[in-house]
Amino acid sequence: VTTNYGLARRAEGEPLPEALHRAQLRGLADAGSSRDLDGHAAAEKIAILAWLAFGIDPATVPVQRRDLTPHGDALRAAARAHGGVLRQVAECTRTEGGVSAAVEPVIVPATSPLAQAAGEENCVCIETRRSGTIRLFGPGTGGQPAAAALLGDLLSPAAPEPPLRPSPPPPQAEDREHTWAVTGGGENLGAALPAFASHGLQVHWARTEATALHARIGPAPRGRVSACLAALGAAGVRLVAVRTEVP
Repeated sequence: VTTNYGLARRAEGEPLPEALHRAQLRGLADAGSSRDLDGHAAAEKIAILAWLAFGIDPATVPVQRRDLTPHGDALRAAARAHGGVLRQVAECTRTEGGVSAAVEPVIVPATSPLAQAAGEENCVCIETRRSGTIRLFGPGTGGQPAAAALLGDLLSPAAPEPPLRPSPPPPQAEDREHTWAVTGGGENLGAALPAFASHGLQVHWARTEATALHARIGPAPRGRVSACLAALGAAGVRLVAVRTEVP
């Protein structure tokens, strides 16, 4: 909720500190919002959802986590260049090797349900085998929602909890392949495209605006993308990559 509200206000031109202060005054954010912005709070919630969905001990779910704040301006620039909306997305997926989970900024299409959730609204998408996609919308904070959640916590001991799976599949870090929006600048932008090729990263399109580079690469696992950007950083090219779901 805190990140959704802050991103929505930031898209309207309001600086993030002022947006967070406004959220706190409205009771939509805690006095300290760092755990929301760096993804710690969402990581704990997605681990609990992995338990409810798959019966996996939440303490064993490795969650890849990425902070929104260090490269906020670059991430928003990437979202504009790719025609999408920036959101903090928490996700867990059952894979052949276990349960894969991540909390990170993602560029989603403007028509996505995740993009439609704004302000204090939450959106949960559940992908099922037989019922398709189930979408849940609702306020995530505020006076009455917080009171309802507190009452639910008080009553929950009376309800049976989902059992932990006796022999859970081995958990696995998030290593699926994604498409990535890359943006940034530096002294040697011409080195970017050869570096992408040398790391086996397919480039779908790339363009420069003044001294900035925007590109779309992948699909590729985050480890390979991170290694490429680290090599470019050593050469003076400062690029930031963010997952993109925009077609």
